Amino acid sequence: MSRDRQEIVFRDFLTEKDIPAIKDLVRSTEVFNACELKIAEELAWETYAKGVEASGYHFILAEIEGRLIGYACFGPISCTENRFDLYWIAVQKNEQHSGIGKRLLAKTEQKITELGGVKIYVDTSSLGLYESARGFYQKHGYRPETVIKDFHKEGDDKIIFAKDLRHWRKTQGE
Repeated sequence: MSRDRQEIVFRDFLTEKDIPAIKDLVRSTEVFNACELKIAEELAWETYAKGVEASGYHFILAEIEGRLIGYACFGPISCTENRFDLYWIAVQKNEQHSGIGKRLLAKTEQKITELGGVKIYVDTSSLGLYESARGFYQKHGYRPETVIKDFHKEGDDKIIFAKDLRHWRKTQGE
């Protein structure tokens, strides 16, 4: 079947088989370190074991013919009013630059607005390895809010991007 004819299926629940698939997917990007791989896996396990309400983590998964090709993980920020963190958005390395990330982000933003969210925050690194991630966020309306110098390690700043979804709602006709 040609790539153009393969249907991408999106879903917002986890199965047990998704957890190792998420870890493999995150590893395939060749961007995240061992600690980050472990965290991606732990968030999935926690959500699978406790459920979305108890864990506070929401997932959107993209798959083709049952194979995970991308996912996003997000949740409300404790002690804030209608603010959400986008913890993860990752696309299988061989599927990157195909529009899957854009579709995952749009579905994430839609779900967050359905949950009452008005602002999304996402953290990334200042290292060159993350240049495409920073460009991706900016291309989709995220703006750098702050830079925390040497956050991850010397010479590796934490950049926090944000997007106000009230504008998103207006463009969607709400």
